[in-house]
Amino acid sequence: MAGAHDRTKQEETDQYFEVSQLYIHKQYQTTSGYGHDIALIRLSRPAVLNKAVSLVCLPEQNKRVAVGEMCFLTGNCVFV
Repeated sequence: MAGAHDRTKQEETDQYFEVSQLYIHKQYQTTSGYGHDIALIRLSRPAVLNKAVSLVCLPEQNKRVAVGEMCFLTGNCVFV
């Protein structure tokens, strides 16, 4: 689902997708905290960009966020 603000109710901005491919980081481990906790998801169709669904810029390779520096996170996938 994309575009959801409140996942407990249906909203006009909700977009639902099937996953056509899933690429999980090859060093992902569920028992060791949050290291390598990333995956790329290929959607079954393109998302419609609007006020609730937009693009995100990825950081440069090997760029680290310093302690105290403001940053933004996106994601929060739910697999059913």
